[in-house]
Amino acid sequence: MLIKVLVSMSGPSETYTGGQVYEVANERAARMVARGFATAVEETVLAVEPGAASEPDMIAETPAPTSKRGRRK
Repeated sequence: MLIKVLVSMSGPSETYTGGQVYEVANERAARMVARGFATAVEETVLAVEPGAASEPDMIAETPAPTSKRGRRK
């Protein structure tokens, strides 16, 4: 179950940061929601249009060096 943690908390084997969304076992999530530490989040599925690119068309370019490195001669 997806939950949004309202307050930061940690235990012996996990840490939850307030404001973040986590996938948690159903019984643990139900206890956290019942005690007011979290709220349930609806799972949403994003629709992808047929033929849409899976990767953005942006390519990172490295900037040209502005000056040579090293000692001046």
